[in-house]
Amino acid sequence: MSPTLWTVEQALSDQVNLDRNVCENLVNLIEKEQCTLPFIARYRKNETKNIALDKLRQVFESLSQLRDIQKKIDSSINKIEKTGNLTGDIKSALRGAQTLEEVEFISAPFKNTGGKRTLAGKACELGLDKSAEQILNGERVNLNIQVKDEKGKLLSVKEVEQGIKYVLADVLSKDTEILAAIRTQFKKCGARIVTSRKVSKGESTTSKKETKTSKAGSATSKSVKGDKGRPKKDESHKYEQYFDFSVGVSSVRSHQTLAINRGESHKYLSVKLDVPDSFQKFYCNACARHWPAFYKSYRRLFDDVTEDSYKRLLIPMLTRQCRSELKQVAEWSSIDTFGSNLKGLLLQPPCRGETILGVDPGYTNGCKMAVISPSGSILDSATLYLHNHVKKAKEIVKLADLVQRNKCGVIALGNQTACRDTEAIISDCIGKGVFAPLPVKYCIVNEDGSSVYSVSKLAEEELPQLDQNLRSAVSIARRLQNPLMELVKIEPQHIGVGMYQHDIAEAKLSTRLDSVLSECVSFVGVEINSASEHILSRVSGLNKTKAKAILSERERVGGQFICREQLLNVKGLGTKSYEQCAGFITVK
Repeated sequence: MSPTLWTVEQALSDQVNLDRNVCENLVNLIEKEQCTLPFIARYRKNETKNIALDKLRQVFESLSQLRDIQKKIDSSINKIEKTGNLTGDIKSALRGAQTLEEVEFISAPFKNTGGKRTLAGKACELGLDKSAEQILNGERVNLNIQVKDEKGKLLSVKEVEQGIKYVLADVLSKDTEILAAIRTQFKKCGARIVTSRKVSKGESTTSKKETKTSKAGSATSKSVKGDKGRPKKDESHKYEQYFDFSVGVSSVRSHQTLAINRGESHKYLSVKLDVPDSFQKFYCNACARHWPAFYKSYRRLFDDVTEDSYKRLLIPMLTRQCRSELKQVAEWSSIDTFGSNLKGLLLQPPCRGETILGVDPGYTNGCKMAVISPSGSILDSATLYLHNHVKKAKEIVKLADLVQRNKCGVIALGNQTACRDTEAIISDCIGKGVFAPLPVKYCIVNEDGSSVYSVSKLAEEELPQLDQNLRSAVSIARRLQNPLMELVKIEPQHIGVGMYQHDIAEAKLSTRLDSVLSECVSFVGVEINSASEHILSRVSGLNKTKAKAILSERERVGGQFICREQLLNVKGLGTKSYEQCAGFITVK
């Protein structure tokens, strides 16, 4: 790996605002000793000066990013070297970059175009690069001697001049000193993101402001002709606030960036970067200072080249880089929201010692119900049609019988379709004493992901005899009884605790949410003799393979571990893994 002009420890110290010695200790704990975040937070406080868990997570993520930057620098240097464009200045600039955005910005002009030759590349092949270099140095060049009648190329002085312009524009757009100045100036030039409605094929510019009106005078939505990438159903109303929208690059909020990107991908929005004219003047002046001989000797050519370089090469590159950076910031903000909300959801206090009736409400297909014991086992299940006006009275009698027969103390009601109407019926039953003498209470529970769980392989293994439509009711009841133990079974992105989860890089989101799950499980602790594979796999130092091995060992010793030290007998679980997990496991 190519050495960088900065050390990971110092960069980490600057990014997370921690003492360098602490950062050195953390790098050693994370990379050399392979310690997990929960383990460091609880058992290595002296080496980390007792920093908070959130700060530790920030260190983990920043360290991972810095290592990715080092790999990207190495990769970029190798790629540019293969093209023959690597110079000492470019290499030094890359080695000094401390963000992925900087590396991308420096290496962008040298990216492979996928086998497609650039205009400058074609001109160089015709031997115009030497003339371009002479012009940069202010030397006089006779263009007539470049005119050739070879295979129909360079038939006139005009074509020679145009080819030289392409080469010069390419040189100007790739100079590292100019790019460094441009990057600094761009951040304070007042650039803005501007969005407008994108007109679909077959839709006139006036129709975007109009809707079809029926004979009765009511407005009906205009159907959308299926553009590639645009949903068949017209969802343009979701993006109305962005049909004529403008915001400064430095002021745009994360949710706006994600909404704009989604609207653009669905072909409802057109997005452009609006840069003030003063920025082009800055670029031209910077080029004039950097190549004074070219500026003084070829003023007209200089003006043409800088304008072409600015509009054709620089602005598109800046637009890509700017929007990429905004997307990165928005994704991390969204991921932070996911992590924070998920942690709050997982660490909700459990409802212990109660027999709970879980209700997955519905209209046509009825309300799916399942009763679970205080230990979580299924006692009863049913499907009742509480919203069928003909059957309603009889169905309420069945509901009362289900509650009283199983002595339910709490009703857990899912919060989606038919929730409020079902709540009104249950509330009315409680008010009229239908469940008397039982003092029944009810609670509305977030049921996001329950339908995904009900058709999963895990649900089939846990509830093989239960219809998949009733499994969601079991999940709802267990979520109230013990949120952490139930929600850990569901992929975090299906729990519905963040924004634009489908627009975020899946690897980033999964890494953060898996980390939060592991933190929460380790924080609460796990009873080794009753824990499931899914819970064990989230414990610090363990994974799915080791969790399965622990369950196999538990069966081998008669279903009961006597002490934690027995984990050392588990195949594939060494002393290091044992050290990481032992403090988060209890034996009862």
